[in-house]
Amino acid sequence: MLKFFRNRRVVKRIFWMLVILIVPAFALWEGGSILRSRGIGANYVGTIDNENISFDELFRNMAGIRSQLILNYFNQPKALDEFSNNKPFLAKLGWERLVLLKEAKTHNIRISDKEVINYIQAHPMFGRSGGFDSRLYNHIIRYTFGLDPRRFEEIVRENLVIQNLKDIVSKDVKVSEEETLREYKRDNEKIKISYILISNKDFLDKVTIDDNVMRDYYEKHKFEFMVSLPKNGENAAIPDFDDVKNNIRIYLTENKVKLMEFEYAQDIYKKIMETTEKENLTFEDTVAKFGLKIMESSLFSKSDYIEGVGEANYLIEVALTLTKPNQISNPIEIKNGIIIFKISGTGGIDEEKFKKEKDIYSKKVLEAKKLRKLDERFKKISPRTHLKINFQDIEKCYH
Repeated sequence: MLKFFRNRRVVKRIFWMLVILIVPAFALWEGGSILRSRGIGANYVGTIDNENISFDELFRNMAGIRSQLILNYFNQPKALDEFSNNKPFLAKLGWERLVLLKEAKTHNIRISDKEVINYIQAHPMFGRSGGFDSRLYNHIIRYTFGLDPRRFEEIVRENLVIQNLKDIVSKDVKVSEEETLREYKRDNEKIKISYILISNKDFLDKVTIDDNVMRDYYEKHKFEFMVSLPKNGENAAIPDFDDVKNNIRIYLTENKVKLMEFEYAQDIYKKIMETTEKENLTFEDTVAKFGLKIMESSLFSKSDYIEGVGEANYLIEVALTLTKPNQISNPIEIKNGIIIFKISGTGGIDEEKFKKEKDIYSKKVLEAKKLRKLDERFKKISPRTHLKINFQDIEKCYH
């Protein structure tokens, strides 16, 4: 690690392999011949401030993203594996990283060797028995990251440059007590709701799909029904209409039902809002006036599942936007239909626990706001950039 770490001997590598097994193996991206633009119509990735960006440069930055993902998610192998297998996602982040590093140069940001060493020595991935272990470090860099120490340390330096850029562009960001409390409530407060459920089932018997409509859909989309792509010299294996007719009917029926329930939900929502305002009625009384069934949930938190409704996480997010007493939500699409609700009660929060965890949540909110500032800066830079490839085609760059 830098010269200081590279001079230490690496021993007992077989022993340390037992430690590495908890982290998924990755392809050694920087180790082979990468990059040809063959088949994607471009000889370079794009331009930043009129400078051509090569495929090699993009892939170096994808390796930088991959390294940071390992550092962030080394103890969450499932999430790490999911991220690492999504090459278009990594290519997009690699491009954004590249753009931000170019921007950082305009601020003359410098990261010292000492800052790089301090970051690496403090990272729990490289620690053993309460302290940094150089043998473990060298082994992980080689076998998990697939990099030599010098390249890894430059990646860390670049990532710290971007962190520094984020701090510069977000230096005036502050976090209010209200924002901290809202974030804490998002994770910890339980609520209950009064709601109406507009179910898919209510519209199924109102939908009929004509055979001519299904055949027309088949003719326009028949190639999408191929089980697999044809090989050289083979004809495309397109199934007959009768073989896929039922699947088409189900698909078109679901789409029609969604459209009908959405239009109905918008209409009933408008009527509910107008009536509650004009006649000064509660949500519950207004719903009863239209002959609809009002339902009540029990107390739930973001991690709960509501019977007949589904995962509660998004409902909690929406509930946090309902800041006025008895405020009614917009129509919310859920798995089995559409829900319109109001908060009918809360379980409150543990005030003592909140006091203990307040600083943690304040830092969490601050970091999120800083990242939004960095994203805003990226959007301002974007007009100075031009992409010539589609990230979905990034796999074609390998050979």
